[in-house]
Amino acid sequence: MFHIDFCQEIKSAIEWSPIDLTDSWLKKFGFEKGSKIKNTSTNVGWIIKTTGNIYNITIHNDHSYGDNPVIDLKYVNELQEWFYRLTKENLNSIDI
Repeated sequence: MFHIDFCQEIKSAIEWSPIDLTDSWLKKFGFEKGSKIKNTSTNVGWIIKTTGNIYNITIHNDHSYGDNPVIDLKYVNELQEWFYRLTKENLNSIDI
């Protein structure tokens, strides 16, 4: 029978916690506040915005369907996921 040590289980949960999105992480991916990501399917540009430490992504200056959607980006993996959804490419960090 396999036994998992309780302390090891807690350590694993901590190691797999999501990473908060910060200006430093944006730079690691080659972005900054106001950077645009083009949706390769629709050619619509999306822009990274921030208010303080709250990041989001929204359609850049397109009000054809009413209010623009605003997607909150709290963690690094959320930025990676939305980049993939828009471009169908993986978002990898760059050396800075």
